[in-house]
Amino acid sequence: MTLSKALASLALLVAAVGAESAGGAETSFIAMSDDPDYDAAFRCPEALPAEERAHATRDFFVWARGRHADWTLAEVARYRLDLLERHHCDETLKRIRDSAVAPPADTAQAKILSK
Repeated sequence: MTLSKALASLALLVAAVGAESAGGAETSFIAMSDDPDYDAAFRCPEALPAEERAHATRDFFVWARGRHADWTLAEVARYRLDLLERHHCDETLKRIRDSAVAPPADTAQAKILSK
């Protein structure tokens, strides 16, 4: 998975968080302080070499599924965003916000819409 595809996926998750929050849905999401080991080991994507970023993103989703299988996609996205904000991953957060506004041009949907 390329970085732009990973960011696009995360942008979709961010949208899901917003939709679920707007609906007032109850969730099982835990606060950062309830999972200090993962928080302590977390590194901002921009601090990783480019070839490790996609693997780190995939590893996050594998960890979330294994440790918190009851989380919804919105909860996973919210936790990921909390990690990025808590660790001041400003570059990654900017990319996520930018991709939520304008999806990457290489997506299949963008190609279909441009025809």
